[in-house]
Amino acid sequence: MTWDGILEGHSDSFTECGVVGPDGSIWGSTEKFNFSKEELFKAFLSFTNSTSEKGACLSWNSQDFLIIFSNNHKMIARRHFFGVVAEKCISCFIIAFHDESIETGVCAKSVSNLANLVKNYGM
Repeated sequence: MTWDGILEGHSDSFTECGVVGPDGSIWGSTEKFNFSKEELFKAFLSFTNSTSEKGACLSWNSQDFLIIFSNNHKMIARRHFFGVVAEKCISCFIIAFHDESIETGVCAKSVSNLANLVKNYGM
């Protein structure tokens, strides 16, 4: 099964999702996941940046999201009823977006499940 197939199998838990390498390259994604390599690289770096603390803003696709949870491997941010959840794996990260039809907790659980799957493959 491909990354795209694995992500599509969880697509009821997010509106768009991608498996992203440390350089911002997209290893696999849902159909709607359309972001620049530079933007994804900045997101990867935000895990080690002190500005990714709870209460800080994360700028994504020209919109600001308020970080509501952040540690060294997971970040959750919200903008009104929309949200972004990212989880760092060994050599990549999973990033997913959700709209008002999906609860943040549902998206976060799905991202964690995907991250565990990726980690089990040693990535």
